[in-house]
Amino acid sequence: MNPYISLEDTSFLIPKERQPWSVGAKRRFAGVSSFGFGGTNAHVILEEPPVVTRTTNDIERPLHLLTLSAKSEDALRSLVNRYQKFLEANPHVGIADVCFTANTGRSHFDHRLAIITESTQQLQAVLDAFATAKQTSRLISGQVQTRNRPKIAFLFTGQGSQYVGMGRRLYETQPSFRQALERCDQLLRSYLDQPLLSLLYSASDNTELLHETAYTQPALFALEYALAELWFSWGVVPDVVMGHSLGEYVAACVAGVFSLEDAIKLVVERSRLMQSLPHDGKMAVVFASEARVKSVLSSCKTPVLNGRKQQEYGVFDPYQTQVTLTKEAVVSIAAVNSLENIVISGTREAVENAIAQLQSQGISVQPLQVSHAFHSPLMTPILDEFERQAAKVQFKAPSIPLISNLTGQMLKPGEIPDANYWRCHLRETVQFAAGMNTLETQDCEVFLELGPSTTLLGMGKRRLPQATASWLPSLKQGQDDWQVILNTLAVLETKGVDVDWAGFDQDYQRCRVPLPTYPFERQRYWLEQNKASEIYKSDRQQQVNITEQIAQKGQSKSKLCEIVARLLQTDADKINVHTPFLEMGADSLVLLEAVQAIENSFGIKITIRQFFEELSTIDDLANYIDRNLTPEWRQKVYPELQVGASESSQNADISLSTNKVGNTVLQGGIATPETALERIIAQQLEVMSQQLQALRESNLVAEKSLPQSWNQTTVSPDNGVHTSDFSRDLENPSPNLSHQFDGSCFKSAKPPNALPPQVGKPAHATGSPTRREALIAPPSLEGNSGPPLN
Repeated sequence: MNPYISLEDTSFLIPKERQPWSVGAKRRFAGVSSFGFGGTNAHVILEEPPVVTRTTNDIERPLHLLTLSAKSEDALRSLVNRYQKFLEANPHVGIADVCFTANTGRSHFDHRLAIITESTQQLQAVLDAFATAKQTSRLISGQVQTRNRPKIAFLFTGQGSQYVGMGRRLYETQPSFRQALERCDQLLRSYLDQPLLSLLYSASDNTELLHETAYTQPALFALEYALAELWFSWGVVPDVVMGHSLGEYVAACVAGVFSLEDAIKLVVERSRLMQSLPHDGKMAVVFASEARVKSVLSSCKTPVLNGRKQQEYGVFDPYQTQVTLTKEAVVSIAAVNSLENIVISGTREAVENAIAQLQSQGISVQPLQVSHAFHSPLMTPILDEFERQAAKVQFKAPSIPLISNLTGQMLKPGEIPDANYWRCHLRETVQFAAGMNTLETQDCEVFLELGPSTTLLGMGKRRLPQATASWLPSLKQGQDDWQVILNTLAVLETKGVDVDWAGFDQDYQRCRVPLPTYPFERQRYWLEQNKASEIYKSDRQQQVNITEQIAQKGQSKSKLCEIVARLLQTDADKINVHTPFLEMGADSLVLLEAVQAIENSFGIKITIRQFFEELSTIDDLANYIDRNLTPEWRQKVYPELQVGASESSQNADISLSTNKVGNTVLQGGIATPETALERIIAQQLEVMSQQLQALRESNLVAEKSLPQSWNQTTVSPDNGVHTSDFSRDLENPSPNLSHQFDGSCFKSAKPPNALPPQVGKPAHATGSPTRREALIAPPSLEGNSGPPLN
């Protein structure tokens, strides 16, 4: 500490040794400052941590998910080994806190594993299974193959998948799911006689009410909406959404087509109108192609309509609403789910007749548990009323890409599905198979079904049997809800989906605990001596080639300046290599003589046309000659460069292999340690020194005519300003120039084309279109200078 700084009678104290930080009535703060030698200052204000009062969660999860990851398979196994030892030493640590700390406090690398566990003892057993390569259903592992997040498609299930108790475990243990479901329950209370929650999770055995359309559709909508909210709270957001029949209402709501309140209103009105129709409808799934189903239905004299005025099959019009019904038009194709999954719908008598005909031909048929014939001509009487009710809703363009059931295509940007759209949606065929084709074109890799079953996943797999896709459920009938959805989350983690782990535990009281750190894989990358020698030889040869090219280019310009000066009858030092030949005063006769002189000097033929186009200056011509000069002419034109390059390369090899004294290597008279890195640095300095020497030699020709004092500065042919002081430096280079390299600059040597430290105001300037000279007044002894030369 500076002894001249006194802190007496101040509130400041600079501790010179460790001091206790006593707990007081107020919160404690401390400032930590660090002052770097280079001028960097860092200041941190610390505050004592808040006192954490551990409370017991009112709702706790029965199962937890631990994620571990590493940059390699070996590192992942080392990390697992560390966790095994940690759990052995801390058998009573809270499993929820361990999972929370690992999930939120560690980076997620490519090699990943996710473990579903209910206790620390079970977690240790699963880790042991991974370490010994044993199979277990509670562990999912994988490697992320790409840096891009996999595209996710949300699929919302339609009517017919409902069952009593669907999602009950989630309702009991997941606050986010519970809140969303309770919100839907409150909105539905003004429409339904029976509360939604009592309908879903009633203890009574009366389950028939749930299968009535008026209750089925609102219940399914509420469940799927709550599932979407739960996934959103975990950071799992879809890239595209698609529903099946009723499921498209949930997809549209999630995509922002209408609000939750309007969606509830539409679904209730839809189900109420459907419930008001006669209960004489029936639906069935036919496991055959669409063409075969049409053929069978036609043979049994049951015309099939798809919402068209005509009974024959023409171009499908998704917005055709005027349907002419006949007495026989009582059955239609309600959905095309896949190549061999067709749903028929119509009156009970007609559908049963069609089922008998289909089964007689060996075609499998499965009746559906529904109360009405949806997506059939039997829906026509309610279309007008439903459209009037739908017109009261405010519709918007979807903010998430939405695939339509009417066309199987994605809605265009800005396209709004209005009241007429939903009218047609109620009646027309569900084009689910076409929608899956569209999802395939969108390169979706993860298909996540949001519904009480896996109905859509099965149909999707049959339509898109690609091995790389992941088909994941949210719920499965007959299995534990929380374990199913947790298993899906584990798969998403190992697939590279960025899960919001803080949001995953936001509804629970969690604390961070000290866990094992990452097992860094330390490796040596030091160059061995023999490898360093090979690298140096290759690099040295490359540097020699560069030096040769620089020197050769300077020689080419010098020879060309002499040729042009002789033809123009002027001095070579007055030639500007960037001035076009025509501006120098060259005419066609001069250019013809130049063509012959260049061919005699370099063995390269130049046309007159090239002088007017790409080779209009000496600089362009020199570059062209350097690129096209043959090895024979290169040896003839530049014999001194070839000999110098050969000797330099040989000397480098000899110096590297033989010039050793004790533990040092002599490079250019400089003793350097024998370590590979230090030897390479010293030898690179030597190469740089040789390059500087080549640059000085190449500029001597252009600098010979410069004055010898600061009293006059001449604008050089390459438009740079050279001073006589710099000329003397070039003519008398410092013997220690090779030691003046510091990073990327040269301390004592003045760079070419640079102004002197001080220049005076130009006295006068004369010149012509081909040449310009400026006389500069001498610098003042007092250090005053005029304006810079632009």
